[in-house]
Amino acid sequence: MSHADKILDSLPRLETRLTARGWPAMSPWWKDTFDAFYKSGKRQLVPRVGRRGGKSSSLCRIAVLEALFGEHKIPPGDTGYVAFVSVSKSEANQRLRTIEAILTTLAVRFTTKDDTIFVTGKPIAFRVFTATIAGVSGFTSIFVVLDEASKWRDHDTG
Repeated sequence: MSHADKILDSLPRLETRLTARGWPAMSPWWKDTFDAFYKSGKRQLVPRVGRRGGKSSSLCRIAVLEALFGEHKIPPGDTGYVAFVSVSKSEANQRLRTIEAILTTLAVRFTTKDDTIFVTGKPIAFRVFTATIAGVSGFTSIFVVLDEASKWRDHDTG
């Protein structure tokens, strides 16, 4: 089974477990968008979604599926990060709270330290990074969410 098939096959099971625990269902638009993206074989998805469009919840769900079921080659002794990159670290930290809640609902064991969630028994973690060259240098990424990239600017050059 391909990487895309594993993620897409896992999504309905994830949805069933989350909605049974009171989570709002992912919209059909997001399901169709993820289905088309994974089937396309492309490496980058750039959705244009307005406020309250389900971005955070939907992307956190996919991030969890990538961490748990994705086929990622992580060298021994290294950690593969599901990275949330944002101008505002405090805003991006809300994604970590959502991921904690998803992992708890799925009964996936994890530990937290500072702005990082470590999946127990896997060399995988979720972490928030600032949208600066220094902020995103030096880590192994397995899945990256670039939050509100249109707001990223160099203060000196615009």
